[in-house]
Amino acid sequence: DLDWDFQSYRATSHLTVTNRSKVPLGELVFLLFPNTEDMVRGGAPNLVVESVTVDGDAVTPEGPRSVTLRVPLKAPLAPGERATVEMAFKGRVVQLPDQASDLGKLALEQLMELVLGHSEPKGGYGVFSWGDGILSLALWYPILAVHGESGWDLEGGGDVGDVSHFDVAHYEVTMTTPNTVTVVATGVETNKEEN
Repeated sequence: DLDWDFQSYRATSHLTVTNRSKVPLGELVFLLFPNTEDMVRGGAPNLVVESVTVDGDAVTPEGPRSVTLRVPLKAPLAPGERATVEMAFKGRVVQLPDQASDLGKLALEQLMELVLGHSEPKGGYGVFSWGDGILSLALWYPILAVHGESGWDLEGGGDVGDVSHFDVAHYEVTMTTPNTVTVVATGVETNKEEN
């Protein structure tokens, strides 16, 4: 559910994870990109995980208010096996300064700050931000980190280039927004109901 007036949201995710690695996994690791240094202002996290279940059982994760969320598994997940993870979470979106919705201009400004020195965080190219009537919600949810030969890839986004990378996945998203909001997204709209 999106609260347009307060640029915040509440959501739940239902994720089926298949262990595609060659080793059993004792935990699943998620990245909370809205909590990275470039996006957090005043020390308060932008994304908070409120509850997690794995295969229907409640678990207590490490780091529900940090950049990295570690979800313990009751038994190791063997290669090829699946687990279902459900999370409830809430977030608030970074407020950009007035006239900052030009993402090309914002990216150029951030590049100049990289070269000349940082100023205040600006929301990572504006991918998770609110400004000039535009709400951009890229990377707004806990994202499963990539697991490779050397383990979980926990490297956050850099100052230049893509702010993230993760395995390809199929998404089905249901949103509740005010009727005055126009939602723009990739994919295919399958249903729209107005209240």
